[in-house]
Parts: sequence; C-alpha cells; structure tokens
Amino acid sequence: MPALLFVLSQPRAWEAEALVQSTISRLKLRLGGHAPQVRLAEASALLRFHSEDESRRAKAFVMIGDVLEQCPDSLPGL
Repeated sequence: MPALLFVLSQPRAWEAEALVQSTISRLKLRLGGHAPQVRLAEASALLRFHSEDESRRAKAFVMIGDVLEQCPDSLPGL
C-alpha cells in the first residue's frame, strides 16, 4: 500500500488519468471503497480530470465532506 500512496503523491502521476485510476482501483481493493485515502484520491481525480463537469465537481466536494465528517482532523481533507 505505501507504494500506491507514493504514486498518488507524485505530481507527474496526475498527468496520466489511466495511471491514477488504476492506482486508485488497487488502493480501493486493499483498503475498501470507504477508506479516507480512497475517497480523497477519487475526489482529487474528479477535480483534476473532470473539473469542467459540475456534477462531478459536486460529487468530489461531497466525498471530501464525508471524509471530514469521518475524520475531522484529516489534514489532506482540509
């Protein structure tokens, strides 16, 4: 799992949507779909690759809000 989080922490990785989505899928398999790391990565991907789509932006904001409800002290969520 640290390797997956490392990939997502690299700015260059976020230039390739397929790489990011693949990494998120693997992270989801290991942690589960409701893990804060997964939710934040999914929200980041929506904002990075689909920011022009209002419904996807809204979904990302809801995901971030859910993480902050679950983990109010989450620095990445802030």
